[in-house]
Amino acid sequence: MLVHVDKLSRLNIASVVVVDKRLPLTNEIQVEGSTMIINDQQVVFKGMDFQTNRLTIQRGLEENGIWFRTPLGVKSSDGLQVQTGAGESLHLIQNKNTSLEMLKNSFSSSPPKPKLDIGKEVFLSCQSCETLLARLVPVRVLPLPSSDWNQLASNWFCCSTRALAAKGATAKKLDARKGDFIYGLTNFLMSKDNFLPAAFQIHEESSRVECSKCSAELGKCMNDSLLIWYYAVIVQSEAGAKSEYLSPLISSAEDNFCVLLESKIMESNSRMSRLILKCDETQMSTQVWILDAELPCYRYNQEVHTCNITSETKMIKLAFFHNPKINSGANLPVRQNEMELEMSEVMYSAASKMLNNSCDGFPITCRNIKDFNIDMSMAYIPLIGR
Repeated sequence: MLVHVDKLSRLNIASVVVVDKRLPLTNEIQVEGSTMIINDQQVVFKGMDFQTNRLTIQRGLEENGIWFRTPLGVKSSDGLQVQTGAGESLHLIQNKNTSLEMLKNSFSSSPPKPKLDIGKEVFLSCQSCETLLARLVPVRVLPLPSSDWNQLASNWFCCSTRALAAKGATAKKLDARKGDFIYGLTNFLMSKDNFLPAAFQIHEESSRVECSKCSAELGKCMNDSLLIWYYAVIVQSEAGAKSEYLSPLISSAEDNFCVLLESKIMESNSRMSRLILKCDETQMSTQVWILDAELPCYRYNQEVHTCNITSETKMIKLAFFHNPKINSGANLPVRQNEMELEMSEVMYSAASKMLNNSCDGFPITCRNIKDFNIDMSMAYIPLIGR
């Protein structure tokens, strides 16, 4: 059994989905405080405060789940409840922050420092086949300015050559030096000189960087530097030592996608951002519409949880639509301020699987949405590290 709860504090209600192939046609629900009883199956939502309520919910004949809403108590709301003279309850909203503002306040734009020590040699290997890719003795470990820094990087020059450039001389473009490790939220930059020449190959047309042995995509080539996805490499302090990932946030392609999506939403000036996920290698793309950038949720999975208690987690609620090919979107409506998220084939595949499986089994009324006459599917993506 899967129980998913959206905590809609400003409406003072909880939206609940229960998915279980064994659900009967008629389901009895009881909620009180932090406890919900579904057909005698008890689940505790730590920190939640349901108003006492009893419901009878009918399951659709073709559905594997049910959906309902139930009111929240004062402890779960964003405001105060006061009694009126007629005995009615009036809910006063105090928190006026939008989801986007809350996300910007809680998500730091500064990437976490990688697991590296200045002067201590490390070995970087392909995560897929464990082939040694690079040896690095860190001299400088520096953060990148932002997740979209490379969009303007072609205009960056060393300040010592700017005067020469003004006089017509060719200014030297900025590149990572040997021994530099320049890190961002989702990837890092290193000089080609740190990589073993036979360990990687570069596709000239796309600048794609691959492992020479297994052809796994590692990242992109930028001048004399390589921009590498965190999920694509593992690091060892010495031969035979335990392998680790460089970022404390990312240990899989799924994590890399989640952090990339979160960072792009944070940089957006729109409350309900629109994005296009792209994979140039496969020519596939996915349209994404952010519905809530930081939604408090509970998700109890009987197959995963060792007990019947679950805690609140923050998730991105979105709608998505898969385009069969990047160039096939010519007949789709053009939307303003649509951001592009370019990613590797492995990341795109992982992202697609997360999106497709997120609401698997949900009743059709709460897993589909229509936008510009396009049927879009709903999905929830976890906010990494919070």
